[in-house]
Amino acid sequence: MRKGIVEKVDLNEVDQQIEGAGNGPAAEQMRKLEPELFEYVNQRLIHAAGKLAVNGAPTRLVQQVTNDNLATMLVAVGAMWRAQHRLWKDVFKDTPLGHLADLLDAPEKDTATEPHQDDPEPSDEDDGKIS
Repeated sequence: MRKGIVEKVDLNEVDQQIEGAGNGPAAEQMRKLEPELFEYVNQRLIHAAGKLAVNGAPTRLVQQVTNDNLATMLVAVGAMWRAQHRLWKDVFKDTPLGHLADLLDAPEKDTATEPHQDDPEPSDEDDGKIS
């Protein structure tokens, strides 16, 4: 059997992380890094859940199967990211690819609450209406 770049340790570590924290953080991370892939998987999961529900599967079972399928996909993608990082981190040390682990763990800035530098400061006379 040919060996790929993903190792059992990658799968086990990502699986433990997702099992410990739930699907939410990993799904959000994937949504940020790979929005098209995330949207595709999400739509396919919704489609599959709909098929189960229409054919009479109990709601709880539909939710469990959907969560299990999402976790499986998140583990697979997370393990691939981990393996790619291990493979390339020394080649691209001072690039975003070389710091992929840092990028994955970095908190996202909340730009909605930070004023733009070009935006004027609101004055007391400003009533919030657009003129």
